[in-house]
Amino acid sequence: MKFVPVDLSNNLATCLDFRKDAYRVTFGNTEGYCEKATLQWFKNLETYEDAGFFHLMDGDIFAGQLEFRNKLIDGDGTLFGYINLFYLSPRYRHHGLGEMMQAFAFEAFKAKGCKKARLRFYWRNDIGKAFYLKHGWKPVGSEGERGQLMEKILS
Repeated sequence: MKFVPVDLSNNLATCLDFRKDAYRVTFGNTEGYCEKATLQWFKNLETYEDAGFFHLMDGDIFAGQLEFRNKLIDGDGTLFGYINLFYLSPRYRHHGLGEMMQAFAFEAFKAKGCKKARLRFYWRNDIGKAFYLKHGWKPVGSEGERGQLMEKILS
């Protein structure tokens, strides 16, 4: 397994499929999924300094996708990294690869001086909930319209 930077010019369809499936896992269906908004997000992500946009590859098979932003600053002036997407295709789930993806993101964050990681998810996402709680992520505040903010202090 290895991480490779996303090549949208050659792998856009894979990126869109992964995002759509992640939406389905989160919400139970794809009724609210918007491909146009996803395309705009991909364009924006490519412009952010210190952003991460990677595929997890199993040889020549796309196993997952990781999207994050690095070196953001919270209200207290603390640097943090924000994970926008942890995604593994169904056949790669429950094999420890989520831990590999998390470790990869954390190392990128720590290399830029980040002290914590953040992400959002919805409590009805049972796969995400089990993973985040198992790995020590803590809720910050209450779940809102944009989901539950979670935080993990980086050691």
